Amino acid sequence: IGPPLVFYQIMLGYSIPDPDQIRWENFHGPSLSDWYSDFWSTKLMAVLFLFSFCINGLFVHIDSASSWVKIDVLFRELNHCRLKNTSEILLKMGAFMNLWVIIWLCLDTFVVLGTAQTLKAVLLDSLGLMFLYNLDDIGADLGFVNEDDWPGLQLAWLHKRIPAYAPMLDDVKEFQADRCCQGFLIVGQILLMILAFSLPVLLVFTPLQELIPDPLYEESIVRQLDFQKLVKEIVANVTLKGSLEL
Repeated sequence: IGPPLVFYQIMLGYSIPDPDQIRWENFHGPSLSDWYSDFWSTKLMAVLFLFSFCINGLFVHIDSASSWVKIDVLFRELNHCRLKNTSEILLKMGAFMNLWVIIWLCLDTFVVLGTAQTLKAVLLDSLGLMFLYNLDDIGADLGFVNEDDWPGLQLAWLHKRIPAYAPMLDDVKEFQADRCCQGFLIVGQILLMILAFSLPVLLVFTPLQELIPDPLYEESIVRQLDFQKLVKEIVANVTLKGSLEL
């Protein structure tokens, strides 16, 4: 639930200090104003990282979908013998969660990197998003399931050999992967292709830096309750000293 909560918080501004909130009411349409400001280098790096992240997510999903089809076929062939402590529902849930995380992190990358104000912030935020991206993988930073716990080579050997020996064995049959889940993975692939090309273009023409108020202006002057008193003191100081020095 982390990736959708990140997107929800940044887009709506909940639990975020006022200077860091996105003022969507100030958005008046596409603009290239960010590229003509001092943030052009940060914007360029954010666009490149966003495009790379989305393209990487697309290829990772294609590879994961191909692996899932092979695993599901192998599971159905082996489960014909009634394997213990196994569940195809959890296998399908794994395919769904993998696509869920990739899509939400692509959206998170758009809002997180788009609102970054320095190159350092872009790099550090990208590292944080990559940590979430790899968190559910086998052998990732969390050690709940290591690579040694997943018999990938053995399963690959079985998947390659079963079609050759299935006709000679009465208790082994060939099956096809779940078509419903295959369709879901294809739809996810199309959606990721759309995001991979639409999000960078959208970031190019969305002036996100203009939608974030200046923290010094907002906090130290406009949002102070004694703003009128401050102006009166400045005017009085100028009048008494007879100069414009404050």
